[in-house]
Amino acid sequence: MMFSKVLTFAVASCLLSPLCLKAESVVIPDTCEILRQQQSNPVPKLRQTDPSLTVDVQLQSDPAGAASGVIGVVVPAALASSGTFTFLLPEKVRTDLSNVSATSGAEKVTLLDGSSPIPDCLQYDAQEKIFKFTDIPAGTLPLTVLITNGSQSWNVVITE
Repeated sequence: MMFSKVLTFAVASCLLSPLCLKAESVVIPDTCEILRQQQSNPVPKLRQTDPSLTVDVQLQSDPAGAASGVIGVVVPAALASSGTFTFLLPEKVRTDLSNVSATSGAEKVTLLDGSSPIPDCLQYDAQEKIFKFTDIPAGTLPLTVLITNGSQSWNVVITE
């Protein structure tokens, strides 16, 4: 590292004694050298998140008796047309599913009719409680899937 300027100045630290005066050398690096170093080792920039590419997931209602709970998922058109996106179930639903899973096993995810499998473009990670869409064919959305675990169920309504 090259330094172009050395500045010597006196530092008066006379808090304890008026006779304590000493000289210190302070090295100030050349501004051009600093810029060259920054260009050769750039600081990674934070990734900007575009709010128009954020999936909105809301727990609209909890299961009550025989009625299913409802989770609304709104996917921006730009994100849906990109072909790949993921979303995490709301925290309360994840907790409820984990509590029930401990006693009755893993949840089942189907289309709304309760028996048809979900489309190939949609995967569900039961461990993490995450849905992932990949290579979404045109016309797939809106889509409603059913998550069932024991006596509890939620309709997951996914729209653009």
